[in-house]
Amino acid sequence: TSPGRGSTAGGASCEKKEIDINEILGLSNPVGGASAASRQVNSEASEAIRRNREQMAAMRRAATEKTVEISDDEEDAGPAPVDDAPGGGNPITLKFKLSNGRSHEFQCKDGERFSKILADFLESDAGRPLKGTVQGRMVFDGDIIDMNNQTPKILDMEDEDMVDLN
Repeated sequence: TSPGRGSTAGGASCEKKEIDINEILGLSNPVGGASAASRQVNSEASEAIRRNREQMAAMRRAATEKTVEISDDEEDAGPAPVDDAPGGGNPITLKFKLSNGRSHEFQCKDGERFSKILADFLESDAGRPLKGTVQGRMVFDGDIIDMNNQTPKILDMEDEDMVDLN
């Protein structure tokens, strides 16, 4: 028998042929370049890698936006951090402007909810006479204050900021 040919028991001959698995799967074309299917797979993989890199970069940026300096020296440490939970914080003086045009200064903590600040103000000497006339709506910089959830700290208020009280 000649190379590439064999014989079978019945005397018939069969021919051996090399099969390219890439050709069967459609991953290469006869010219030797990448097929359309191969290019599409590479394009999709490249796009997935690009999206992943963008997401990782965004996560890195977000992680570095909130940096905290830690000092071993007590003198450089500054004031103790204020807990974000309402009720505590640093003293702040707010000016309450009433609908009659008068204004009253009131000192409170920047971590207290405005509902507590208003209640404390109405119990103070300056606020007690207003107890029946104030409806309890507060406005800062044109926006209505959510008295149950917002604090002066959340609104980035500073000393002497004016709050309209209706």
